[in-house]
Amino acid sequence: MSSASSDPRNLCLLVVFNTPLVVAWLNTLNNEHLLRTSNSQSDYNRDKCWKSEKGLRVWNVSSEGIPTPNAQGLYQGVDVVLITASALQVNPSICWVTKTKWHTVVADEGHDYLRGQHNACPGRLSLTLRNWYNLQLKTKSMFIITGTPFVTKISYDVVAITKAVACEQIRRIWGKEYTDAGLDELVRGWRSELSTMDPVVATQQENLRELVKDKLALFMIRRDENSCIRGQPVMVDYFKQCTVYEEPLVPSDNGHEAAYRDTLYRQHYGNSETYTKTHNDIMRCLSWSYRFIRWQGLRESQKGSFWNDFTLDEAERQLRTRTLIKILKEGKKTGNGVILFVQRVFLAEMCIKAIHLLRSSN
Repeated sequence: MSSASSDPRNLCLLVVFNTPLVVAWLNTLNNEHLLRTSNSQSDYNRDKCWKSEKGLRVWNVSSEGIPTPNAQGLYQGVDVVLITASALQVNPSICWVTKTKWHTVVADEGHDYLRGQHNACPGRLSLTLRNWYNLQLKTKSMFIITGTPFVTKISYDVVAITKAVACEQIRRIWGKEYTDAGLDELVRGWRSELSTMDPVVATQQENLRELVKDKLALFMIRRDENSCIRGQPVMVDYFKQCTVYEEPLVPSDNGHEAAYRDTLYRQHYGNSETYTKTHNDIMRCLSWSYRFIRWQGLRESQKGSFWNDFTLDEAERQLRTRTLIKILKEGKKTGNGVILFVQRVFLAEMCIKAIHLLRSSN
């Protein structure tokens, strides 16, 4: 950065997406909040992160208000100033977090507020991004914490997240491809869909994806075992340690279950021969539980009691759910954890209910 390294700076500004995330961070940064909220001494001893009377001193702006700096612009007796992203949604002329200098700025779940909108008018930045880019000039280092950096239009998100990591002055040092113009050129020609492409075009797209991946690896921790910091591995590939159940399930009822599912669909949604996204979503949920028809028609206030009469016997009546129960039972018997990936709220609710029933059973 342009400012001298000897300039006084506050230690850390931590930005979280919303208030619920504040609690988790307070429990991690010091023991005081955890001590006040733990149900028992044993819970506290199990979860504490620091030795007694140690930890970082946190100023939580959500509960304590904006801190007052001293004449040097420092917040005395404070290690970490914690704010929510809403603190950046103000006119840049009055944004207090950009009026002081920081050693480090951390954005938790940064993809939620540092990407902007891919369909926004060119040159029109949100207040949050305008303040964030000003903040880049006030710190020595920035970290963005996210497990999903690309969530809308990937070619747009790649550029937006990279710009959020550092100002162009810093990115230019990394290489010309990291400048604003270089990033735009890097993703030029990106196409989202590969399955319907000409093989030659598909190969070109795969090469482009590999190139983008390698460029991002300069400043991102990749989620594989090759990720290192100062030569030390920082990731464990837990998926390699898992038994993955992805083989197709083959019914043994001569097609009766599938036929009944088709009949239900025609009765409630009409006779359609077109495999649309909506059709496929409905059939996916019905293949797990016929309850989906009733669930879909409920108001949110009615869904809280919907699963009260759901039983394991009911779950055993359909192939997919029966297989799920079998896997969960094996996990309970062997002591191995089970990771479930679901695509719909309905399926998540059903899985949670099934897990609860298994835990309650002998």
